[in-house]
Amino acid sequence: MLFRKISLGLSGPLRRNVSLSFAGHGISQAVIFFGTFTLLFESYDPSQFGVYGLFTAMAMIIARVSTGRYEVLIPVSANDNDAVKFLCAAVILCMCTTGLLAAVLTVWVPPFLSGIGNWILLLPIQVLIFGLSITLQQWMGRKGRFGVLAIAESVRACAMMLSQWGFATSFGLSATGLILGLIIGWAAYALIIRPCVLLNVLRAAPKLKAVWSMAFAHRRNLMLVPSQGLNTLSTNMPIFLLEALFGTAVAGSYVMASRLLYGPLALISEPL
Repeated sequence: MLFRKISLGLSGPLRRNVSLSFAGHGISQAVIFFGTFTLLFESYDPSQFGVYGLFTAMAMIIARVSTGRYEVLIPVSANDNDAVKFLCAAVILCMCTTGLLAAVLTVWVPPFLSGIGNWILLLPIQVLIFGLSITLQQWMGRKGRFGVLAIAESVRACAMMLSQWGFATSFGLSATGLILGLIIGWAAYALIIRPCVLLNVLRAAPKLKAVWSMAFAHRRNLMLVPSQGLNTLSTNMPIFLLEALFGTAVAGSYVMASRLLYGPLALISEPL
């Protein structure tokens, strides 16, 4: 028989984990959707969303490659000791990248981000928080702590929305409120999942030499950095092109529209 029937039924633990992920991301996307539509669109204009979109795109692109993509090896490691070494390698690389970015921004700021002013120094902070969050998230997935991830995702969305709305009139006609809200949201996410990771990692904290040896032995993983960087850049390329060709207001209108339209797609893709 050329073809045979294949059962696609989900096992109990997998069904429960997927359900938890959908619940967390469902609450998160609902908060972001209705919060953006009812609160933020009334508090910020498209040009402010344009600056915010550029800031977010830059932070996402840099953060995605700041870890050397060693975090993707955490879930598939043969044992927890190796997984901890990959986690430490990703964290160390992320911190080094953040320090280098902060040093560069003190002497040169990209022209399209000059409107943020001195608040541009928040970019390294967001890169660090986001890089640490995606790394810790891989460990939590390895340990099956999807309930904690669901709670953290829901809290992140609520903290971000409330902060962005609360800061709307605190900094005049600027995108600073949106940026601060973004950082507060991701900081809340990292703070919720960090204790769970530390409890596991501290039991088998490796020496720096062992981390270096493991990272060097799997140095081919660094080949993922260019492809991941280009992939993230291409996803955010419309923001940069619209800003360069038509101005910040048009780029902001695109960010406002995509923020609403991306919700259903994120609800399906991110939990899985």
